Amino acid sequence: MRWMFMKGNIFKAIILTCILIFVNILVIQNQLEKAKTNGNSDNTITSRSFEELVTIIIYEFEEFENDLLATVSSILQFFPEINVLIIHHGNPYPPLSFESANVKIINTDASIITAYETSLAEKYISTQFVMIIPDGFILGDRYKFFSLFWSLENGQKLAKEVQISALAEDSFRKENCLSILPNVREWTISFVKNKGITRDDYLLCDGTIKNVAMLLKRDVLYNFTVPLVRPYPIGIFIQAAVRHMKTIFNRKIVFRKSKDLFNDYHKRQKYERLFEERRKAMYWRFKIKKIVGIGGEIEWLGCSKFTSRCFGTVIDDTPSYLHDGLWTPPCCIRALRETAVYVFNILNRFRIRYWLEGGSLLGAARNGDIIPWDYDVDIGIHQDDIVKFDTLDALHTGKKLSITDERLFVWEKATEGKFFRVQFSQQNHMHVDLFPFYEKNGMMTKDTWFKTHKQDVAFPAHFIRPLGTIWFLGMKVPVPNNYTKFLELKFGKGAIEHPQYPNPKKLRIESCIHL
Repeated sequence: MRWMFMKGNIFKAIILTCILIFVNILVIQNQLEKAKTNGNSDNTITSRSFEELVTIIIYEFEEFENDLLATVSSILQFFPEINVLIIHHGNPYPPLSFESANVKIINTDASIITAYETSLAEKYISTQFVMIIPDGFILGDRYKFFSLFWSLENGQKLAKEVQISALAEDSFRKENCLSILPNVREWTISFVKNKGITRDDYLLCDGTIKNVAMLLKRDVLYNFTVPLVRPYPIGIFIQAAVRHMKTIFNRKIVFRKSKDLFNDYHKRQKYERLFEERRKAMYWRFKIKKIVGIGGEIEWLGCSKFTSRCFGTVIDDTPSYLHDGLWTPPCCIRALRETAVYVFNILNRFRIRYWLEGGSLLGAARNGDIIPWDYDVDIGIHQDDIVKFDTLDALHTGKKLSITDERLFVWEKATEGKFFRVQFSQQNHMHVDLFPFYEKNGMMTKDTWFKTHKQDVAFPAHFIRPLGTIWFLGMKVPVPNNYTKFLELKFGKGAIEHPQYPNPKKLRIESCIHL
């Protein structure tokens, strides 16, 4: 009786398993039929046509632990003739070996004895599409791959921006969608949770942080700056977002992983360290200095108090980044703001009369901040007030050439003329310039003039008797009493309303407005 009871339970378990398998097949077929109904029924995908259309790429894996054999085997089980490229910077160690001649290992780190072209992954891709699969993804059945085609076709009917089709390793929900907002000109990227655009069983998003397999055209992939950037997939999604592309995700059909990797503590530590190194290298390559996370947290990847600024010597008043269509890196603007506020507080403490000058006053008049492409802050001071502050007095009399204070700001006498400069630090030369003015025949003048600066002219003393104030960098700062007239005297009519780069003869802002 006991044996018959156990036999009955085993029989029930087998029946239940068969039902689950049957239901899963029905779900996949239903998805496929929906796609076919919405798509073009003439474009029926078969295993053979799939092999002719697609090259499989696997490049997101670790040498020290991976499941590439199982991943590749699951693909070849259904598509024995498909081309599979294992792409790695260096030859994987320990060495990998695959029986199929269609599986190639591409070393992108060419040695001195190999031809350059052998390291180019694109040389081995002749198909119209590529499918990128992470290590450990198991195919399970061919219809999952076919569904990526139908998803992409349907997505492009919904929105022309859809250029990528993706499947996640488990169910894909609205909260998994991201809006990716790159601001190339300002070296910044922001990530925002976005429920995406829902259509039937699909979601349209900029991307996700989940692990996914994706299908896209070869030409789309190689239109990216770094086609096979790591970490994957976020590097692909960022480059797609810059190009205003969208990804369509199938919410119902998913991949499964063969096993969990990096369960060992030391391997997990190594993996996380390498991931972080690659992530920062990716942002450096993309010229991203400021990252705004989903929760609004800010990560700075540019210069700091203990590193040099992000650009070199400025020639013809035009920093190098302006020629690249970029504005001042946000980390440099941050250092400039911090230095300026510090200097304002020092001048206020010692009752030194000062006012905003030049481009800094223009920025204050426009939006209460530093002009986005500016690289210093200009301040005018009364020469008679220098004696009120020992540091300035020591520099003025020549007792000191440079003084580093307790906050590591560097006060120095400028080498270009008779004025003072306050640098963010010894290493980082973002700075504030202090120009001493004195009155002569009713005009405010000084001893150093810059011929290339058309705004560098004497002005009537009545502009600073009395001084006005304006909000700048979150505080009230002294300015000439009629700063609009003052700026028109310096820069010409309409200077506030019509921004221009520092040296329009070298570069005009109109030439970069497309960014």
